[in-house]
Amino acid sequence: MNLLVSDTISYIRNIKYLKFFAIYLLFINFWGYLSIYRNKIRIKKNKEEIKIKKLYFYVLLLGGIGILLGMYHFRQEIKKWYFTYTVPFLLFLQFIFFGWLYIKF
Repeated sequence: MNLLVSDTISYIRNIKYLKFFAIYLLFINFWGYLSIYRNKIRIKKNKEEIKIKKLYFYVLLLGGIGILLGMYHFRQEIKKWYFTYTVPFLLFLQFIFFGWLYIKF
C-alpha cells in the first residue's frame, strides 16, 4: 500500500514539472518567434540587426520551433545558408536527445 502512495506522489510531482516545462517551452518559443519579427522591423527601420549569436542562443534554450516558424513566416534569415540549415539540425538533435531521455528514464 505504501508503495502505491509513493508512486502516486512521484507521478503527481512529475506532472507538476511537466507543466512548468511546457510553460517554459511556450514562452521561449514565443520569444524566439517575436525576436525574428523584431529583427525584421529593425532592418526595415535601418537599425542594427539582432545578432545571430542571440538567435542561436534562443535555439539552444529550446526555442528552435519558434525561431523556425518566425524565419519562414516573416521570410527573415532564410537566405543565410548557415542559419537555414543549422536551426533545423539543432532542433532535430534536441528532439533526439529528449526522445532518448524519455526512453531511458
